[in-house]
Amino acid sequence: MHLFLATALWTALLSPLILSSVTGTLLDTKISQLNHMQHASQSILALDEQSYELLTQKPRNYTLFVVLTSTVPQHNCKPCVEWHTRYKIVADTWAKSFESGKLYFSELDFVHGQSVFSKLGIQSVPLVLRFPPTDGPQAIKGIYELYDLNRNGFSVEPFISHIEAVTGVKIKITKPLDYGKLAITIVIGATAAIVIFTFYTQIIAIITLKALWISLTLTTTLVMCGGYMWNTIRTPPFIGENDGNLHFLSGGMQYQFGVETHIVAIMYGIASAAFIALVVYVPKMENKSAQRTTVFLCLLAFMFIYSLILAVFKLKAGQYPFRLMF
Repeated sequence: MHLFLATALWTALLSPLILSSVTGTLLDTKISQLNHMQHASQSILALDEQSYELLTQKPRNYTLFVVLTSTVPQHNCKPCVEWHTRYKIVADTWAKSFESGKLYFSELDFVHGQSVFSKLGIQSVPLVLRFPPTDGPQAIKGIYELYDLNRNGFSVEPFISHIEAVTGVKIKITKPLDYGKLAITIVIGATAAIVIFTFYTQIIAIITLKALWISLTLTTTLVMCGGYMWNTIRTPPFIGENDGNLHFLSGGMQYQFGVETHIVAIMYGIASAAFIALVVYVPKMENKSAQRTTVFLCLLAFMFIYSLILAVFKLKAGQYPFRLMF
């Protein structure tokens, strides 16, 4: 009886030590494998079903990002290829300042992990999973956390901000130099310098033309008054359609179709042209009869277009009380 009690007591005392030893050995094995894969790839760790199961299971004292993807040409997953390119930039940058046992970036392709995809019920890719530490000061409960690509987009900067927020690791991104763009920039710059040097006098004469700057200023003003910047930001449809009927103007001040920019710019353009003709060109006309006729036509055009502008504004702002001709 005493022997049984002593054995039970020793078992109870030694169990935590044995468990701790086993846990430590398993962690050492996993860290060793991760480091070996990191030094071999110097970038993204390529996983298969066995390595995925081993490296994502508890215990973990490291953070592991796993991208579930399908980059093989047969599947034609363009988002997968696009994210892989950006993900690799982050992984390559981290590899240059790699610290053992902290952070690892990996990828599991569908062709190498079909059973994992099936077990997790994956319906679409790419997916970014973060397996946080289960041991240590940064331990978090739960199997993994999902990085939302739909909300954060495929840009590198939000992903790095997320990494720094959840791991405390600082990553200074270094994007590879695009030699193609550099070559194009050099060629364009050299060509521009040669053209400017060769045709300097003619270029100066052109860019100092008063009429040129007047035209550019008026065109920019008309386009911007028509809501071009709003279209650029919100990208609305060019023409509205409802029950098979086309709509060129939308009711309300909070929305517009793309064609409305053209309509408003044209109306303001005609009104401006009529006003400029009255102020600048009509006084210079020597034929009095033609002058009177031109004044009448310009006034009629201005009144008609301005009335149309008021009508369009009333359509957009229903409570507007004023009108001119109609």
